[in-house]
Amino acid sequence: MQLIQLLAAGLKNTDGTNLAAGKVLHYAAGTTTLKNLYTDYAGTTPAAQPVVLDSRGTAEVYGTGLYKL
Repeated sequence: MQLIQLLAAGLKNTDGTNLAAGKVLHYAAGTTTLKNLYTDYAGTTPAAQPVVLDSRGTAEVYGTGLYKL
């Protein structure tokens, strides 16, 4: 499992503020097939679909392979 760095670093709105409570859908790269992310490094607990970002616009989720977010 790898930490999804894009979500760990945080997302911003177009005005530069944190994307608080933003929702991120996660798919297998190049498809519309849902692909699990996980809330733990071991990959035992699937994350919600969509992942909801915290007040800083971040989420700590893990995955393997390529994703379309």
